[in-house]
Amino acid sequence: MKLRNIISLTGGTVVAQILPFVVLPFLTLGLGQESFGRFSLFFVSTMMLGSISSLRYEYAINASKNKQESWLLTVLTIDLNLIFFVVLGLIVTTLIYFEVLSPEWLLLPFSVLLFSINQGLQSYVNYHSMFKHMAIARIINSGICSILQLVIVYFLSIDIGAYLGMIIGFVFANIYICIIAPKKISLFLNKKVLFIQKKYSEYPKYIFPGTAINYFSSNMPIYFLSIFYGNVYAGYYSLAIRIAGAPTVIIGRSIGEVFRVTALKDYLEKGSFREVFLKTISYSFIIGLVGFVFLFLFSDLLISLYLGAEWLNVSSYIKILLPMFILQFSLAPITYTMMITGAQHKDFVWQVFRLLLVSMSLLAAYLIYDNDISITIASMISLSASFLVYYLIAYNEASGK
Repeated sequence: MKLRNIISLTGGTVVAQILPFVVLPFLTLGLGQESFGRFSLFFVSTMMLGSISSLRYEYAINASKNKQESWLLTVLTIDLNLIFFVVLGLIVTTLIYFEVLSPEWLLLPFSVLLFSINQGLQSYVNYHSMFKHMAIARIINSGICSILQLVIVYFLSIDIGAYLGMIIGFVFANIYICIIAPKKISLFLNKKVLFIQKKYSEYPKYIFPGTAINYFSSNMPIYFLSIFYGNVYAGYYSLAIRIAGAPTVIIGRSIGEVFRVTALKDYLEKGSFREVFLKTISYSFIIGLVGFVFLFLFSDLLISLYLGAEWLNVSSYIKILLPMFILQFSLAPITYTMMITGAQHKDFVWQVFRLLLVSMSLLAAYLIYDNDISITIASMISLSASFLVYYLIAYNEASGK
């Protein structure tokens, strides 16, 4: 892996993550615990639906055989995102009409559309090794979002600013990528796009359902806490994931972007990328272990200083979930393994296993203990166990077995 690529992506991602963390205390103060819990559900729903709206064809972009195919796949993802936008808009409008959802959820189709388009565009410039521009786009997105949320929510005391800031940030990030993209992005289906859709049909067949299950199982505790214990507890869990999960986003995924390129090259040349796999996961584990032990020791102090004493329950959630965070950080860079080797079916089986494990764990905790702490402990145990199983499967694939 080229060090300058890691530094470029990590540096941009660090800046992009610092800005929301600077604004976060003002956002929680401006919204309050109940409103922040509702916004957390909106945010999680955006990430979850936006990650499946293109049927995971954006993953195929980095596995494409040439530049023309990467461009056609990018166009395909945008077309699929637009179709999903229309369908989701009809569903959300209906649910608001029958008062199942509150009016701010009308913004969900727009946030999902812009987020999903951003994913496809990021994959496209990644294919062309435009790591610097990827970092700049992330900074643009984060900067505009943070500034708008700070001004509208904290200074103007308008809750909807939290939602608008997120949406407008993606608008400007997408515009920037379209400007610097090697080839102009089209928005219309044609015969070549339909052909490429069939050629890479294994992605919606295997990766799409697996990803949908993955996001649902990962976020199930938040929805579970919201339904049975209220939005406040969902907000606690969401903040714990956001704060302690930040190193995974900042460092782990940035390393993963470069790992994907290097591992694919080794796999095509040697039929195995075991060496880069082991090096990557070893470095990630050591870094994660040191960092999260420090977080465990000082989380009470950090949360009190950062968010205020009224949010101290977030520290308890972080401590409980710590083993899961360490494993998640360690495995984050190598999550592209199954796609590189074409073992999407194995990834799908693992996702189903994970969903069943998390579901049964949460249900058992609810029936036996019926409190938010037991739900959090059940989440930690089931998710940690699923990560260990994933490591064994990914190692065999990287070894060419």
